[in-house]
Amino acid sequence: MPKRIQSSGRKIVLAVRDFCEREKDNNAPLIPFGNVRQRVAAITGISEKTVSTITKEGEVAASTSHKISTPRKKRTQEKKIKLDDFDLCAIRNKIHQMYTVRKEVPTLGKLLAELKIDINFRGGRTTLWKIIRQIGFRFKKCGSKRKLLMERRQILYWKGQYDDIIKLVKTCSVCEQTQKDNIKDIVLIKKIPTLPWQIVASDLFELKGKTYLVICDSYSGYLDFQQLKGQSSYEVIEQLKRWFAVQGIPEELQTDNGTQYMSREFKIFQKEWKFNHVTSSPHHHQGNGLAEKAVQVAKNILKKCRIDKSDVQLALLNWRNTPRNDILGSPNQRLYSRITRSPLPIKDSNLKPKIMQGVTAELKRLREQQASYSNKHTKRPDHFEINEKVRHKVAHRHWEGARVIEKPEGLPRSVIIQTDQGQILRRNFSHLHKTQADITSNRVVVPETKYTDEPAVQQVPAQEQSPAVPKSLPASTSSSPNTSNHSQKSDMAQPATALRTSRFGKIIKPVNRLDL
Repeated sequence: MPKRIQSSGRKIVLAVRDFCEREKDNNAPLIPFGNVRQRVAAITGISEKTVSTITKEGEVAASTSHKISTPRKKRTQEKKIKLDDFDLCAIRNKIHQMYTVRKEVPTLGKLLAELKIDINFRGGRTTLWKIIRQIGFRFKKCGSKRKLLMERRQILYWKGQYDDIIKLVKTCSVCEQTQKDNIKDIVLIKKIPTLPWQIVASDLFELKGKTYLVICDSYSGYLDFQQLKGQSSYEVIEQLKRWFAVQGIPEELQTDNGTQYMSREFKIFQKEWKFNHVTSSPHHHQGNGLAEKAVQVAKNILKKCRIDKSDVQLALLNWRNTPRNDILGSPNQRLYSRITRSPLPIKDSNLKPKIMQGVTAELKRLREQQASYSNKHTKRPDHFEINEKVRHKVAHRHWEGARVIEKPEGLPRSVIIQTDQGQILRRNFSHLHKTQADITSNRVVVPETKYTDEPAVQQVPAQEQSPAVPKSLPASTSSSPNTSNHSQKSDMAQPATALRTSRFGKIIKPVNRLDL
């Protein structure tokens, strides 16, 4: 008997005692003694089927001299991955290659993705982790609290090993010049307007060889676009004046850094009409997201109308009357406080003006909800100080060195940098990252080539120079008078100067021109 009875056994003991007490009070058996299975089920409080099952298990255990065990759930065993010595050596070499050659910290995700291609590894992360531990590697934390995959100390170890590896990876100039893009930063919720046509965004786009100008209201979502005759600042300003004359002058106009918006004429237009002009960071289209979304909607309307051969303005009217939800209503309801009449049948009572309440609060709720969804796989942006060394993105997998020289006010995600070539640029945080490497160590220095009108030839040593050619030679010394005169002029016109090369190191041969 077990020393300690579990709760299920205690319940059965209590059930047996209650059944015996009832038979004692009855002075007769409650169930005939011949019905053994029924009596056991009533006494223990379990079903007759379970009693039959346990009876069969007891008979089998008695015949095989085994103990009665509690049945367990059937679980599928994991398939064991068997690797030979070649595969284990390939895994070890892959780890060393990521450290020494590629200057990367090997993680389970990176190793698993590459081993599936190299050795056709069919296991998962848990199996790979067990195999790595089997061949002598361990994940250990370094000074920066990051886990590194290192071998046992008996194989390879020195004091401060983990910190040295982290420092080596961070100070590798080649790795930083060719690294991937930064992880997406958390979404920055812009100012939410409280009035219609308070904050608007504008942008230019092309479709089928035609240029269009689009404008969108942040409060109401009201959208309008117009085809332009050209792409000059004059065309953009004149169209904006027409919209402002009908809807009113906004407090803030958000655009990108296009030449039409950065011209001198547009600055004069901004001062005369007295509105604030805010531009997004160069090469960062997310900063002008309202206008980019308006461009997407405008292109969809134009494409559908071209296929259907329908009226663009009528489609735009129906789009403006389409409600977003019960609180916000349609763009026309938020801007004009009424539904504009369309070919669709509608009651006259629905055309009466009605001010939409709670628009700002609903816009804030929706934007915070969108930001929470977008921020699931993002990070907080780094903060850059003045005179700090950084690298700025030039192209895909191409980063160059620069220094922060200014932090503009009112632009929380932009800084002014000065590149190694002396250029002054404005960049978003997503195009910058901090660096501890020497930003000038691997920079290619191109020698400056000076071009002159006089051709230059390679200087000949003094001992190898031919004797000077006299000014006048007899006619018998040459077979042709013309050839003799041409050779004399060419020899006398070649000064002993240094060899001229291009900036790529190629020798520039002098051009022999015919001098008549």
